[in-house]
Amino acid sequence: MSVEVSDFTNISKGCQLCQQGKWLCIFITYECNAQCHFCPSPFKNDRIHSAFGNKKDEILRYLIQNDFEGISFSGGDPFVVFDRLMEWLLFFKQKLPNYYYWVYTNGLYVDEQKLKLLSEGGMDEIRFNIAATGYTSNIILDKITIARKYFKHVAVEIPSIKQDFELLQGVLKKLDDIGIDYLNLHDYILSETDSKHKNESYGIFNLNKILLLKYSYSSLINTSELISFSEENGYGFNINHCSMEKKELQMTQRRLKFVKIFNEREYDLISSEGIIFNYYAIPKEMFKKNYNLNLINENKLEDLISYRMKVNELNLSQSDEFVVLLASYIPIMEIGHKKVFIKVELI
Repeated sequence: MSVEVSDFTNISKGCQLCQQGKWLCIFITYECNAQCHFCPSPFKNDRIHSAFGNKKDEILRYLIQNDFEGISFSGGDPFVVFDRLMEWLLFFKQKLPNYYYWVYTNGLYVDEQKLKLLSEGGMDEIRFNIAATGYTSNIILDKITIARKYFKHVAVEIPSIKQDFELLQGVLKKLDDIGIDYLNLHDYILSETDSKHKNESYGIFNLNKILLLKYSYSSLINTSELISFSEENGYGFNINHCSMEKKELQMTQRRLKFVKIFNEREYDLISSEGIIFNYYAIPKEMFKKNYNLNLINENKLEDLISYRMKVNELNLSQSDEFVVLLASYIPIMEIGHKKVFIKVELI
């Protein structure tokens, strides 16, 4: 029976690791051979990117030192640079044999030989975005059928777009006959470059405490209707609704993960949600003379860095001689980046 999964029981191991913050996504290229109107990719050129850089050895060092269990290869479309994809898969599989590996594709450059090589190289799962080719392409569906021969786990992962309900509905039986394991439905995020649905009714979701995203209200209806339709027809694949709330759960787990990797242990207090708190003890008279709380921003706090308190000095906040400020930040979540300022308040 096809059901929406709200726990880890019947979702892909990759989705489990995502929700736990225990995986690294490697964008093996940003080049793509499709032209999806919903594509949120910030780049379109050939570059390698991950939270731990773009060198295999550097990435490996971070993974070994921390509690990760999986790697996904995304893009762009990884099959555009298939030789590179194979090289990177074989490198990490040799060094981290117990990791779970999966790859995303639109299927256009997929063929049986490539699927066989990936499977033999240790790729555990392949995910097809059939929305990229209009859902009903027999060429892509045939390739998914071939993938079923070689991969332990085969998924279809797409944005849940209400206007495309009938197209997807019409192909669900074929996907069930093929024997896919998972249908992953994302809440449809409305990017600034998406010209097709500019008049879509939307909500705003604050992802990772700092990123305001527009998402389609009709996407939620679409997902619910697809789940009902699949249940009524007894399809055997599991449906994972990758909602905005699940994305925030994932970001919370990633904050908790990355704050352990990049934080300044002497100064950073960490909340249960992975938010960094820094305390500043500023002489009261100096503060009154030179600062307005409402005007203190990230740059001002950098000027006050010498007044930042170490964790073992926090009893200073009880003194009447100081004004104590509490600044909160999103932790560093990528090498070469800084922690991101959220707000400052007076204690």
